[in-house]
Order: sequence, then structure tokens, then C-alpha cells
Amino acid sequence: MLTGIGHELLHLLQVISILIISISYLFDESTEDVLAHDSVFDYVIYSTIVMLYMLASDRLLGTSIVDSMIANAVLLLLIRQFVVAKQNALISHRLHTVNTDLEVAVTTKAHELELREQQYRSLFAYHAEPIFLFDLDGEVLSVNEAGSSVLGHDTETLIGSNILDIIEQTDRSAYTNVLRDLTNGRPQTLDVNVVTEDGSARVWQLMNIPMIIDGEVEGIYAIVKDITQMIVQQEQILYQANHDSLTGLHNRYALQEQIERLIADGRPFTLMFSDLDGFKEINDQFGHHMGDQLLQHIGKRLRSALLPNEYAGRLGGDEFIVVAEHNDDEILVERLRRLVYRPPYFMAGNLVEIHASIGIVRYPEHGTTLKHLLSNADLAMYKAKDKGRDETVIFAPALRVDKEERKLLMEGLDMALEKGEISLYLQPQVDASTKAIIGAEALMRWQRDGKFIPPSEFIPIAEETGHIHDLGRWMIHETFQLMYAFEQGDIDLPKLSVNLSVRQLFDEHLIDYLTTLFERFPIEPSRLNFELTETVAAHQSDRVLNRILELKALGIKLSIDDFGTGYSSLAYLVRYPIDELKIPREFTMQLEENREYQTVTATIVAMARQLGMALVAEGVETEYQETFLRRIGCNSMQGYRYAKPMPLDEFVIYYMKQNA
Repeated sequence: MLTGIGHELLHLLQVISILIISISYLFDESTEDVLAHDSVFDYVIYSTIVMLYMLASDRLLGTSIVDSMIANAVLLLLIRQFVVAKQNALISHRLHTVNTDLEVAVTTKAHELELREQQYRSLFAYHAEPIFLFDLDGEVLSVNEAGSSVLGHDTETLIGSNILDIIEQTDRSAYTNVLRDLTNGRPQTLDVNVVTEDGSARVWQLMNIPMIIDGEVEGIYAIVKDITQMIVQQEQILYQANHDSLTGLHNRYALQEQIERLIADGRPFTLMFSDLDGFKEINDQFGHHMGDQLLQHIGKRLRSALLPNEYAGRLGGDEFIVVAEHNDDEILVERLRRLVYRPPYFMAGNLVEIHASIGIVRYPEHGTTLKHLLSNADLAMYKAKDKGRDETVIFAPALRVDKEERKLLMEGLDMALEKGEISLYLQPQVDASTKAIIGAEALMRWQRDGKFIPPSEFIPIAEETGHIHDLGRWMIHETFQLMYAFEQGDIDLPKLSVNLSVRQLFDEHLIDYLTTLFERFPIEPSRLNFELTETVAAHQSDRVLNRILELKALGIKLSIDDFGTGYSSLAYLVRYPIDELKIPREFTMQLEENREYQTVTATIVAMARQLGMALVAEGVETEYQETFLRRIGCNSMQGYRYAKPMPLDEFVIYYMKQNA
């Protein structure tokens, strides 16, 4: 049974519990969590002490405060004061927290903005490429160090200047349009030509980026990339793709494009296809480096000889094409022969004359496609080459028939030797005063299906196909065998001449082959005469000299065929041990009508006599020619006036008759 004081203490504990529960409700926390707050715990202790004090006082006074309404009111007042104070504290704390968070956020944002500004400044100021800030009229508002450096001015000087002032006049209007179009807010890139402070011309690629503020374009950032070197490299690549690396002329690809454009436009034009005469001999004799030099000289002359509406190119090898937007082909050919082909070239210490065989086609008369035009031009050119050097042929439909015949000849040469179609003919060389035979020239003839094929037709084909090697060896073998038969028989032929081609002369096995023939056919070497073309002999090279000395060491005599028709240098006559000069048919044929040829021929004869060389005049057909030649000191002659080339049996009869 509780006493009266016990009931009061129990009531006090109930009040304290209600106080704590009330405070927990205000804090929205559990009772344990509320008591964990130092301020709440202190207040509860304080309130308990007050109430205990009041309880003790009541007991002394003999009253009951716990049951008193006043005590309850005091307690509620204390609770209300505590709650108000706590709410004020909470509001103050929360305001402080918010202020603190705002200060932190503002400080963080300010730092971020400062960091971004520093990043932008670093990107702008230290960027390796020049960066400009313009207004919409191109006036410079700002520029980085790279921009100042590339223009050769400090920043202060550049600010206020206008970018259009350094852009070439041809590009200013285009860049003005870019400045205007940037108001739509989309970046644009433009390549412009500029001139820097030092006067150098550069190509800039300007990446123009609009500076947008509050939705409006207020300026333009221009990032500059110097693409000058890239443009130069692109131009070099384009040049190399369209030009021949050796001559600098247009290459096959560029020529075809130009011809295709002319055809597409329906514009008439002339196409001239030229091939150098004797070029293979130069290559074979002196190597490709000498041939390349000649092609370079020809390319240079072609460029300087062209008119504005003419184009020249090299197809490859020694083949050139000229396309002219006119049909004055005769004037074109005459001009190019006069300016490009006929003037001699100075090479390796010699003045070298070069000629060209030229084929002509006209668009649209001779073809309406590139393929047909080139094919027909090729036919015309080969026809010109078959006619001899320095010739021009205009395409005609009949040439297609010739092409088929040419194809048949190429196929026929493959088996001509095996079938016995190739034979040896002899043309006598006579002493004009006595008409006695003093020698003969061995010539090759091809009889196919009962028809003779002229050497002028099959020899060029043989050179192209490589058959000339086998034919040449066969010819030398037959010459040795025939000379041996003559010496063993009753024919005392002082000299038998045979042509030696360039390929044969520089055949590495030639000397061994000749040595073998001398062993098999032991003839007198001095009776054998090799005729060299002037193309071979005229170049003063150690290779030519060494081979000539090797031939001379075998005892073989040497002569220069067609002297005076190809080269202007005479130094080789002194350097090389030449035994004989042959006056060309071209000179002999002109003696009756042309005094200049008379003078030149007389000079050749006099020079040969001074050098101790023998002479033979080719192509003698008339009494006048014979008389003139005898008068100037040339007695050895060869031509139709005396005898045409004849097979062996006819030659033997002719020899017996003349030398009876």
C-alpha cells in the first residue's frame, strides 16, 4: 500500500513521462532519441528538480501541489515555453544551415565559372592554331598569340583591323558572304588565299564559328589552319597524275581526258601521232639514260612550239601525241618538224639529228570515239614509218587493210627462216671506169607464197618483234658460208659487205660468234665488210669504240652506210678506224637537179680521200650521176645502172660476164 508521498511521486513520474512523450512528438522522434539530445535531457532534469522542490515545499506547508490546478498550469507553461524555445532554436538552426549551403553553392559555382574561364582563356590564348574573334563585319575584336605571330603584328595593333585586308581580292567577296551567312548560327569553313606581313602568299582554311549571346550572333570565332603545304602536295599529286614524269608533257590519262572532252563537246580537232625514227638504235647503243635525255629535249621543244589551242603528250616510249583544235594539219606538221624534230640535238658531244614518222587523223572524219581515233592514228603512223623516215601519212580507210597485212607479216616471220622463205641476194659494186666487179652487198629477201616482201616492210616489223636478232645471225652465217665458197671456187670477190644492226653490234656474244664462224669458214677477214649505220658510229662512246676495235682485231673492214643523212658530227671519222664511206642514195638522186647536193657530195669525197677512206656511191641510175661522181673522184658505184640485187646463181653469171 503506497503512502501519500508515494502517490505524489508516482504522479510526478507520470507527468515527466507525459512531458518526454510530448517533446518526442514535437521532435518527431522516439523517446530514446529525444533523451539523446543534451538540451532535452537537461530540461527534463531541470523540470524534475523544480517539481521535486515544489513537492517538498508543499509537504512542508501541508498542501498538495500535485493535485493542484496551479501546479498543472505551471507545468504546462513550462512545457509551452520549452516548445517555443525549441522551435525557435530549430528555425534558427535550419536558417543557418540553409545560409551555409547557399554560401557553399555560390562559392562552388563561382569557382567553376572561374575554372571554365581559365580553361577558355588557355584554349584561346595557347592554342597552336591562330584564333581570331571578329565582329560581323570582319573587324578583329581579339586574337591569340599564334594569330599575332602568323601575321607579324602584336595584339594591340591587330585589334580594330579587318581580316578582309589580308585576304586576296579574289576571295574577299566569298568570305564576306560567309560573314553574312553566319548569322544563321551554323559554322562554316572556307579556304582563302592571304598575304602575310612578310609578303608571303599562304592558303588558310578558316573554320568560322558564330559567337551566340542570348540567342543572337554577336561575333565570329575563326580558327585558322595553314594548308599551304597540303595544297602544294595536292597540286604535286595532281600534276604527277596527269603529266609524264620524264618529259613534263601530259600523260596518256590526261590526253585521253582532253580528247574525250573535245568529243563530248562536238568540237573538231586534229590528232597527230608521232614516233621517233632510229630511237631504238640510240637506246641500244648508249643506254636508256641517253634516250631519256633525248626525250626530255623533245618534250621541252614541243611545249615551246605549241599554240594556245594545242595540247601535247607522251603515250610512252618514243611516241608522242599532239591534239590541235583545228584542221590545219599540214601547217601543224610543218611547224613541229621545223621547230621540234629537224633541228639537231646536242648530245654527248655530238649534234644528233632525229626524225619522226607521223600519222594524222581528224575528228570526226576519221573516227568518232577515242579508241577508233587512236587506232587509226597508229595505223597512219606505221604506214609513214614503212615509207621511210621523216614521213607523214593521213589516215585513209585502206590502211585498215594494210594493218591486216602487217599482222600476217608478223605471224609469217615466226616461221620464215624454218620454211626457207628468207634468201640472200647480192648487188654488185663496180669500178665505173672499167665496169669490173670490185665487191657486192649481201641483202636479205623474203619470198612468201610466191610474192616478194620488200625489206622496207618486214625489217621494221622484225625489229619490233625481236626477229631481227635471228635474221641478223642468219645473214652473217650465210655471208661467211658464201665467201668461203667463193674463195674455194673460181670467184675472186675482193669484198662482201653486210649490214650490222645496232642490236647485233652490241650483242655480248657477237665476237664469240664471229670467232666460231672464222674457225668453221676460214676466209680472209679483210674480204668481209660490215656496214654500220651512221646512227651507231656517230656517237663517241667507249662502248662503240671498244666494239669497233674488237671487230678490227678480227681483221674485218668497216664502212659507214648512208653517210651524212643522220648526224652533223664528223669527229667519229677521226676517232674510229673506219675503212669506207658510202654516199647515200638520197644524195645521188639529187645530183642532176640540186647544186647544193653536188657541193655536199663533192665535200664528202674530198674529206674521205684526205682521211684515206674508200668510197662507194649508192643508188647510181643515170649517166649524169656516174659522170659527176667520177669527176669528183669517186669511182666505186652501186645501183640499178649496173645491176639490181640478184639471187646467187644470177650473180655468178653476171660476175663471170663482167670479169671475163
